[in-house]
Amino acid sequence: MRRENAPDADAKTDQGADALTPHAEPAPPPKKSAELAPESAAAQKMRSAITAAARSVFANKGYRGAKVSEIAAACGVSPGNLYNYFPGKEAIGLSVVGTYIAELQAQIDALTARPPVSAEEHLRAYIRLKVDFVVGRLRCEPQLVELAEMVTEGPEGEALIEREIARQTTDLESIIARGAAAGDFALENAREAAVAVYLATRYFQSPFAISRFGLDTAEQDLERTLNLVCAGLRARSR
Repeated sequence: MRRENAPDADAKTDQGADALTPHAEPAPPPKKSAELAPESAAAQKMRSAITAAARSVFANKGYRGAKVSEIAAACGVSPGNLYNYFPGKEAIGLSVVGTYIAELQAQIDALTARPPVSAEEHLRAYIRLKVDFVVGRLRCEPQLVELAEMVTEGPEGEALIEREIARQTTDLESIIARGAAAGDFALENAREAAVAVYLATRYFQSPFAISRFGLDTAEQDLERTLNLVCAGLRARSR
């Protein structure tokens, strides 16, 4: 797990972020997972408070520039006490990412509870919702890009990404299978089609890619892509 004062812990990214200052504040060594506070109701409440404070600090300073001591101060605990609930800044960052995922999932659940009439409308609305969420958050919190980069740098983050890809692919498969059953789409394998749709639209869901190459045109570019995707699903029987 990365430590805040390690020489290369938060400094090395694909874009070459600035190195940490040589006089970075000392931090207590991260505790092993077995030493972390038990997940009682009080512990869960404290973890939530730390996560909320970290989200605010990251929004202002970015993940790379934020210090654990600043997060601790923001939620009114000492850095040593904070380490009772999180083993390090990476774990805090992943917890913050989890709050964004939960917010997005709540919107997806609301859409699923009242889906559009046709499967094609549902498919478009589902993907638009995810892209609009990312674009909206980036407009308010451009530092979110650093969190997105952090997620790709360790096994826990990679596992989180894999879970989200699996969940999205399952959602898409359900929508496409519904369309096939209704005669809106004609295809033999809804799972393969779901994977193809995900691959065609994943660029628009990447905070890093959108912020670098197309924040202002993401919605317009997405519509063109969705038109091609839906035309392909409809045309497969012709």
